[in-house]
Amino acid sequence: MYTIVIYKNYIKLDTIIQGDYMENDKFVVKSKKAYGETNVVSARLPISVIKELDKVSNKTGRTRNELILMCIEYALNRLEIEE
Repeated sequence: MYTIVIYKNYIKLDTIIQGDYMENDKFVVKSKKAYGETNVVSARLPISVIKELDKVSNKTGRTRNELILMCIEYALNRLEIEE
């Protein structure tokens, strides 16, 4: 059996094994995070990275912009600066 598993910041299609991915038989969808005011930022990315983003976008239904923002937030939340 397959299910769409929604995690905090991404969606993935997975196989249910002994109910590992469902709690109390509920399908929980959390609201998207509101960011308030935004600004446009431009970045040059290798074509291979853009293709990977597009693959994930097609599989998850998220826009390329949403995925880039998720990746940046993930990195910033785990950033350690060595001095």
